[in-house]
Amino acid sequence: MKSNSRIVARTAVVLVVVSWLALPLEAADFIVSVSRVVGQARYQTNGLSWVDLRTGDRISSGTFLQTNKTNSIVNLKLIEPNLCSKSTLQVLPNSGLNIIKARPESSEPGVPKPIRLKVHFGRILLTLGDKCNQAFELSSPLGAILVAKPSELDEVIFVFSERALTVVKGELTTQTTGTAPRKVKAGQQFLVANGEVFAVPADAPELRLDREMD
Repeated sequence: MKSNSRIVARTAVVLVVVSWLALPLEAADFIVSVSRVVGQARYQTNGLSWVDLRTGDRISSGTFLQTNKTNSIVNLKLIEPNLCSKSTLQVLPNSGLNIIKARPESSEPGVPKPIRLKVHFGRILLTLGDKCNQAFELSSPLGAILVAKPSELDEVIFVFSERALTVVKGELTTQTTGTAPRKVKAGQQFLVANGEVFAVPADAPELRLDREMD
């Protein structure tokens, strides 16, 4: 009997391990893929030593990423492929980004929680693909906003800095704590500190970033 019990127990353990290994990487331990590094950039995870960032690296939630002051760009594949395969996040020169929560976990099927990012300084450029319905909680030293792309739009491009969110293409729904959702359209800017929305000049540098960073 003891022998049979041990066999059953070992079989159960093997099945659990095999099942875990068969899971997609995102389900077991979601990480961020670095698809391109231009210039010099570095990162640290949970306050550990700094490591030079290279194309092909994989980093996880809890990572602080820093680009060099000039000519430094990092492209990240942040979102699970089955949600937003055509989406990218660019960390622009002289920027510090904290990936607080990379995996969109959810207690309700089909309703993922926001991916949480904090820009301590500098700017990030996000391109959300046609089927991406993922929400983001974007924060800076001035405050935090919840951002989502309307599902009917093909593509949305926007810039987020410690001061403001600027929509380059498409439209976003934005919301701060205790306020009603607001739409921000292409050519408009949302101020993090007070939630004001206004049009930016047609020649504003933020509106050219998606072309300059290709």
